[in-house]
Amino acid sequence: MGSHLLGSVVTVQTDASDQVHEAQLRDSHGGHRVAVKVQHKGTKAIMSADLANMRLCCSAMEALHVSLGFDLASVVREYCKEVGPSQNNMLELNRRIMVSSRPGALGV
Repeated sequence: MGSHLLGSVVTVQTDASDQVHEAQLRDSHGGHRVAVKVQHKGTKAIMSADLANMRLCCSAMEALHVSLGFDLASVVREYCKEVGPSQNNMLELNRRIMVSSRPGALGV
């Protein structure tokens, strides 16, 4: 991963859609600590299709009066609200900066 720019690299988080690494820029590039997010190609389209299928399943379950003991449709709607922002790197960066600047918060 960009060995001409980065010195040490440590994986901080990984999931189905992306990976986040903490890295140290080489001294020739300022030596600053940075967070590097790597998203897998096509993730947003796949996640959107999966969520559309989940909404369809929720509609079918409601029409068939299938109960899981909780409101799955509400869970899917809430998750849909979060998927868009998680795929927007600038919005996510601003959220992380806000959280990491709070007293006592652990930031990357």
